[in-house]
Amino acid sequence: MKREFLEELGLDKSIIDAIMSEHGRSVSALKEKCKDYDEKDGIIASLTAERDGLIVSLSEENERHAAFKNGIIDEMIKEARPSSVLAKNELRRVLSECEGGCIRAELEKIMENDPEAFKREKVSAPVFSAFNSADTPISSLNYRTVR
Repeated sequence: MKREFLEELGLDKSIIDAIMSEHGRSVSALKEKCKDYDEKDGIIASLTAERDGLIVSLSEENERHAAFKNGIIDEMIKEARPSSVLAKNELRRVLSECEGGCIRAELEKIMENDPEAFKREKVSAPVFSAFNSADTPISSLNYRTVR
């Protein structure tokens, strides 16, 4: 509000002073509220940035956890030696759904319930070997006939 506006209305100087004084107090109160909002906006922006950083960090940790869990599952599947791709895929699916320490217990349960799907004994050495006991190639071996 401008003093000139009130003077054009024909108001007395003492009345204009009283109106301007009251207007000044109202404006000052509003400026204080705005200052509080600006501070709160700064705090909100800071907390939002912190939250977003934590979300990114949590996402990265989840990815690392998943990779670690997949590595453990891969090793357990290798150890179980499923006899078919179907058994391997089903084992991976079931173990992927496990949480925490139940992976080993679930693997044992699956292997007990379906022993035909898993090779319990180690694969024996091949009948024909291109190396003798000294791990040197056999000199009389014709490699073309082996294919």
